[in-house]
Amino acid sequence: MKTPLFRSIRLRLTLWYALVMGFIFIGSDLILYHSFKVSLNDNINNTLTTAAEEVEKIISRAPQKKWREYISGVERGFLVNRLFIQLVEIPVRREENPQLIARSGFLSDNFPLKVLWESIAYHLPRKPQFLDINLDSPSAHPMRLLLYPVQKGRDRAYLIQVGSSLLKIIHTLKNFLYILMISGPILLFISVQGGYFILSRALRPVRMVVQTARQITAEDLSLRIDSKNRRDEIGLLITTFNQMISRLEKSVKHIKQFSSDASHDLKTPLTVIRGEVEITLRKDRDIDEYKKILHSVWEEAQKMERVIDNLMMLSLIDVRDESSLLLPIQLDEILLEVYEKMGLLAREKNIALVIGEMEPTPIMGDSILLNRMVTNLLDNAIKYTPNNGKIELFLENTPGKAIMTLRDTGIGIPQNSLPFIFDRFYRVDSARSSNIQGSGLGLSIVKKIAEIHQADIKVDSHLNIGTTVQVIFPQNHFQNAF
Repeated sequence: MKTPLFRSIRLRLTLWYALVMGFIFIGSDLILYHSFKVSLNDNINNTLTTAAEEVEKIISRAPQKKWREYISGVERGFLVNRLFIQLVEIPVRREENPQLIARSGFLSDNFPLKVLWESIAYHLPRKPQFLDINLDSPSAHPMRLLLYPVQKGRDRAYLIQVGSSLLKIIHTLKNFLYILMISGPILLFISVQGGYFILSRALRPVRMVVQTARQITAEDLSLRIDSKNRRDEIGLLITTFNQMISRLEKSVKHIKQFSSDASHDLKTPLTVIRGEVEITLRKDRDIDEYKKILHSVWEEAQKMERVIDNLMMLSLIDVRDESSLLLPIQLDEILLEVYEKMGLLAREKNIALVIGEMEPTPIMGDSILLNRMVTNLLDNAIKYTPNNGKIELFLENTPGKAIMTLRDTGIGIPQNSLPFIFDRFYRVDSARSSNIQGSGLGLSIVKKIAEIHQADIKVDSHLNIGTTVQVIFPQNHFQNAF
């Protein structure tokens, strides 16, 4: 099933990318335009100030009859920006008009002194002042003026007026704005296309994951995605996905095996019970026969009860929070308790159940589960040890670990079966153990309880010699128990 376009993460990321890039382009264009405008204004202001300072030098150094000539020379010196210079003498009295000393030929008489005098409110400015005006001459466009006051002695004051047309600046700014308005959308379109292409390439492995995931079913979990040795986030995603599928494949295999074995182990007693009842109902029988049949039904019911009890225990262990199991307990006390409980069963088979070295061992764990683990191990040892055999139980507390050892003189386990003895419902060679009742769940429970307590299990066995089981608890799991 193809993802709708409007729901595609690639499209949504591209739209977000376009939105962000749009804001970036707009912001950068505004900054560029403002910076360019400020730069042009500063440039013309600096030019006007330089020209005014040149005129000030003329006033202070040259004779007055040479001022007009020298001021014209200053005008001609600025070829890039055409300047308009005017020099007037400011009257002492307010009611008098300023006297023209020198005027640029471009200004003619269209800018009378009265207008200038009124523009500065009949007072000589105390410091240089910029004005933007719009006159009919020299052309119908804005001009920028610099009013530069000069004081010569106590009774003479002059005002230098330096002006320049703003037409070039206005046209330059307009052209620059047009360039930004045209280039911005083009660059945005190119960047969005590039972003869409990059996202498509980046999300291609994700599409591979999706396609592979659609092909995976409960019947076939063997498919894996080739990460091509990627070490980025996509490679981590693919690796995690493959690991998840591997765990699912293993779990499904266990579930199938569990279902098959459980149905078999529960079906067999039910079949026996049903057969016994059907035979009994065919004709009347004496009391002894009824007792015998009822005893057989009772034995099969016990088998079912043990299977169900073990299944309930495994389910309980699987769903319980492991952190809630860790309480301070004495492992040696649990072993002695199980020893006393299993002693009667061992004596029925004339098996010598011997307690060896038993050191005090505090650990963090669950006493009920550990009791069940030791009970299952002893029960197995008693079942598979012939009459007049021997079983030894040790507990050693060494630096760094605690070791519980169970050694018997039983029939042993074949070497090819050792890797599977902790699998659920696995039973070693039914011909060798046909007279021994069991569901094949006891050692699975032992393994699960050991894992909860972070313990390792080692099994060494030899046929017709015996089996040694060691459960090793790590130091960091019991050193702070008390």
